[in-house]
Amino acid sequence: MNEGFVLWFNKIKGYGFIENKNNKEHLFVYHRDIKDFKFLEKNDEVFFEIINGEKGKKAINVRKK
Repeated sequence: MNEGFVLWFNKIKGYGFIENKNNKEHLFVYHRDIKDFKFLEKNDEVFFEIINGEKGKKAINVRKK
């Protein structure tokens, strides 16, 4: 499981970006891929998995720390 924090998340559009703590990589996150919550807040610390999506890497199975 990877660790990081939320850079920003748009509640209206339902997506945002997470920064991976290990390599500073920015990953797309969609509200469907968040577990236990519908939305994230800026600077929330999270755990997540990474997959290759249609437009690059993205975070899935995102959980708040």
